[in-house]
Amino acid sequence: MRYIVECVWSGYTSSQARVCHRTVIEKYLAEALKKVESIGFDDGTCLSVEVRECKPREKVQELHGYDTLLIDCWHFKKSGYVTVLEIREARKQAKQGV
Repeated sequence: MRYIVECVWSGYTSSQARVCHRTVIEKYLAEALKKVESIGFDDGTCLSVEVRECKPREKVQELHGYDTLLIDCWHFKKSGYVTVLEIREARKQAKQGV
């Protein structure tokens, strides 16, 4: 089964909200990313994360905007509302071996 992860950036105003990431992913990654509701950025905007099953023969136009950020959410087992600052801290601790 294929899954689609789609992220919508909130923008600074509601009229700026737009889809900025869409990729087809495997089940193990989908299960982890279903736990992530949104990712907050330092500027006050956020990225809403939605995971759904891909329909049979559905053609998906992929947008690779936040691949690394989503992989980090999976790798560092983040869930719920996550901030970029938390992910930076987790990366820093992983590099230091903590």
